[in-house]
Amino acid sequence: FLRESRFLQTEPIYTLGVATMLAAFVRFVGRPGLARGVALGIVIGLTSLARPTGFVVAALLFAGWPVLDRTALREWRKLIPVAVACLVVLTPWEVRNALVFHAFIPFSTGGGEVFALGTSTRTDGRWDGTLWRQERDSLLAAEAARVGHLLSVPEVDRTLYRVGRER
Repeated sequence: FLRESRFLQTEPIYTLGVATMLAAFVRFVGRPGLARGVALGIVIGLTSLARPTGFVVAALLFAGWPVLDRTALREWRKLIPVAVACLVVLTPWEVRNALVFHAFIPFSTGGGEVFALGTSTRTDGRWDGTLWRQERDSLLAAEAARVGHLLSVPEVDRTLYRVGRER
C-alpha cells in the first residue's frame, strides 16, 4: 500500500467523500439538526474540492429528500447550516483561485482538458498520452497565436471546453 500510495489520485478520495456524504445525509434526514447539518456541509464541501461532481451528488440527494419525507419542503431552513458549512470549506479555495488566476474558478481547472480529450476523434476519446499531448499542444498553440499571448490557466481550460463543444 505505501509503495503504491504515490499514485493516489482523486478517485479514492472522491469515493470516500461520496460514501461519507451518503452516510451523513441519511443521518441528517433521519433527524435534522445543527451538528448534523454542519457535518454534512463540511463533507459536501470537501468532496466537491476533490471532484466538483460532489455537488451533483449532493443536489440529487436533496432533490430526493422530499420523496423520502413529504414534510422536507417545509423544513428548508434546516438546510442553512449545511450551506454555511459548505461555504466555509470552499471559500478559502475560491479566494486562493481568485488571487492566483485573477479569475473566478469555482472549483478546479482541468475539466476542459478531460472534455476535449473525450470528444477527440484522434484518440477516440481514450487516453493516449502521446497523441493527446500532440493534439492539445497544437490546439493551444493555435489559440495563443490567435489571441497574441501565452494562455493563462483559465484560458486554457475555456479553450479546451470550447474545442470539445465544437466537435
